[in-house]
Amino acid sequence: MCIVRKADYYYGALLSVLVNNEFSPVMIEAGNKRKIYGLFTDNGDEYQIYSKFLSKPSSNGQNSSTWSFVFSDNEIEEIKTIKGKKQGKDTIFAFICSQNKLNNTEIALIKFEELEKCIDLNRQYQGQLSVSIRRKKGSHGLWVYGTNRSLDYALKVSRDVIKNL
Repeated sequence: MCIVRKADYYYGALLSVLVNNEFSPVMIEAGNKRKIYGLFTDNGDEYQIYSKFLSKPSSNGQNSSTWSFVFSDNEIEEIKTIKGKKQGKDTIFAFICSQNKLNNTEIALIKFEELEKCIDLNRQYQGQLSVSIRRKKGSHGLWVYGTNRSLDYALKVSRDVIKNL
């Protein structure tokens, strides 16, 4: 018997989006709280997709929902290693933001440079780093901020990033 875990649904949503946009993702690494996929485009570009999911928003207001993704110290070290080994690979972070109704799930794709604007990978203090994704009702984009960037200075990211790869 195969057991389907809750995480399989969320990562499956990301894989479905990638395949529906004519990409062929390949699993590179799998962890308890994240997965890394390799992705090749038709024009020869290579990407690494670092993905995390949350099954529900951290806060859910009438006009917005926010998901706060926390990175462990091990994950931060892993991201630093990815940055050091970049060697022509572009890394994209996929934050799978789910709701109780799965058809309202959002996937925020942000580039490495955008992640670095939201969290300080070289922090000198203790404590967890996080990236938050906010969806505002009626907005055409998503808002990204984190422990190094407040909501007042959040980055607006397009929901159509996948089409620009």
